[in-house]
Amino acid sequence: MFKSKEYKYFKRKLQSVKYAILDQEFKRFKTLEIREEIRQNYDNIKAQIPVIQEKYEKAKEKNELPKGDIERIKDEQTKLEAERDRLELQIAGLDREVYGAKPTAEEPNGFDGIEQTLESLRELAEMVKDYMKKL
Repeated sequence: MFKSKEYKYFKRKLQSVKYAILDQEFKRFKTLEIREEIRQNYDNIKAQIPVIQEKYEKAKEKNELPKGDIERIKDEQTKLEAERDRLELQIAGLDREVYGAKPTAEEPNGFDGIEQTLESLRELAEMVKDYMKKL
């Protein structure tokens, strides 16, 4: 059966849309994998903070340790809290990358994430298939 040039063009177009879907699915997978690693690190640090805070308070109460050691414990707690906050921001950024963001004061237009891109590509693939049936 003879196929028109348009049909062949849209057949290639459909294949490239399918490849784009595969690329986005891979990107989503890797992004979520990285997010999970960061979340585990975040949970670990979050669990350490109360332990160090308790250690600091006990050392401050009993006054058994030299002042430099007590300050070192406090510095360690401060560093862990800063690291926790940094990881929170990374997790939020990765979530925005995957799921997008709704319009806010900082992002008046919001933006699409990988999920919305995948949805759009799947809709495009269906439209191309429907169009090809008409050719």
